[in-house]
Amino acid sequence: MSIEMLENRSLSSKQCANEIPPSVNSSLPPDFHKMDDHAFEEMSCAIYQNEPGISTADLYRIKFQKQCGIDLIAVCSDGSGVEVASCKCFTRVQKGEIHKWSDDFLNHWDNHWQQKMVKKFVLIVACDINSKERETEIETEKKRFEKIIEKLMVGDEDNRSLSPWLFLY
Repeated sequence: MSIEMLENRSLSSKQCANEIPPSVNSSLPPDFHKMDDHAFEEMSCAIYQNEPGISTADLYRIKFQKQCGIDLIAVCSDGSGVEVASCKCFTRVQKGEIHKWSDDFLNHWDNHWQQKMVKKFVLIVACDINSKERETEIETEKKRFEKIIEKLMVGDEDNRSLSPWLFLY
């Protein structure tokens, strides 16, 4: 990704963020779920681009093309692989959706993601997910990913440093 493209993405994200009215309570985050889906994905790329250990982050394929459970792909700066993310721009997360979104990614593991050296799967959501029910679902999914990592790493001591894949912003 060129510097010009990143600057355009950042400008686009700033413009989108300016369209979201600030919360009445200044201690609360903006209502990101009011963004257009594509603008939310672009903003997520701009943010992910600045994560430590990431050299580039970009949208993965275009709308209506098979995305294999993700919306953005980020290249690790040490060349060790990629991190991927699924962006969900909704007002709220319903029971079972976190599991479903994990499945959307995992269903493509064997035939697509395994050979791409994926180091982390991130779920980026636009709404508050701090309820007890969602926290329980998140913990369940983290354990599920840890079990998958253990199965994949049997006999592969060099890659045991992989972190659990499910992270939520």
